[in-house]
Amino acid sequence: MAGILLALVAIGAPASPQQVPARAEGRVVRVARGDTLPVARQRVVLHHVSRELQGPIDSALTDPRGHFAFRFKPDTAALYLISARYAGVEYFSAPVHVNPVLPDTALLLVVSDTSKSQPVALGSRHLLVSRPGKDGTRQVLDIVSLRNSGGVTRVPADSQSPSWAMALPAGVLNPEPGQSDFSAEAMVIAHDSLRVFAPIAPGEKDLSVSYAVPARAREFAIPLPQVTGMVFVLLEEHDARLRGSSVGGVVDTQTIQGHRFWRWTAQAPGPETLRVEFATDWLDTLALPLAVMLVAAGLGIGAWLGLRRRAMPASSVTTEGLIEALARLDARYQGRQSEVSAEEWSRYQQTREKLKADLAARLASPRSQA
Repeated sequence: MAGILLALVAIGAPASPQQVPARAEGRVVRVARGDTLPVARQRVVLHHVSRELQGPIDSALTDPRGHFAFRFKPDTAALYLISARYAGVEYFSAPVHVNPVLPDTALLLVVSDTSKSQPVALGSRHLLVSRPGKDGTRQVLDIVSLRNSGGVTRVPADSQSPSWAMALPAGVLNPEPGQSDFSAEAMVIAHDSLRVFAPIAPGEKDLSVSYAVPARAREFAIPLPQVTGMVFVLLEEHDARLRGSSVGGVVDTQTIQGHRFWRWTAQAPGPETLRVEFATDWLDTLALPLAVMLVAAGLGIGAWLGLRRRAMPASSVTTEGLIEALARLDARYQGRQSEVSAEEWSRYQQTREKLKADLAARLASPRSQA
């Protein structure tokens, strides 16, 4: 009797999600003259993507209305995608929902004809520029949004010609493609430019590239073609400046992964060059005057008077000037010991002690009260 009851319970129990097939249905349409037309008898492929398995698991032909449908047993640890190859270009859907309770039955796969001359514009651009690291270089993340406003897919004219290209700032170090809507193999960096050798479908596509500004660079130039949207340059150094005819100034600050950036804006209606100017390194600026002052002290009063016309005399450094130099030096280096080299930190401490000693001597002098 107990066995019969267990059997009845098993028969009446609802199937688990793993036992219920998932559904993926939708349509393939083509953009033409501002309208979408169904694509009949189009081969559509269902792909399984997981760590253990990647590849097609089923295919079907669309009906006269461009409709397709799949039934499959899902693996909850995998992604499922729909693709269609049209006019030599592979188009992919967003990941398919595999919840059998909420099946994905309204997928829309948009394909289009191709063109070797369809314009692709620079929609917007974001550049994140870090403060100098231990080696003195500044890391830059350059994020670009491409905009294809036409109804056809831009394709390369031949195997040697990119579908889109962008000049990189001259002299940057170690440029590398980053996360993108294009495969890494389709993005090539050569001759100070980033080149894309992949089809660019209608709509917007994002790509990124990273590089470094050389140590001790006072500025770096960003060549900018015409932009249909905005350019945002985020500078981690508060005393850095963005220069250019289309620059709108600082709009706000943003904190990204614990780092605070000042966000500048620009909008280039035509090609121009933006320039990021970095503040002068106070250690370098103060090194020569301080060295002259130390030498003068060692030579004595007579020798110091002889050098006055060739170097800055100690009396020409005001109390206010010493205070300002000390404050700016501390603002640049305090709290950054882990970010700079041991040599640079030692120079900072030595320079700071010298400034403090000079300031104390000047405050103790009767002349400083004048």
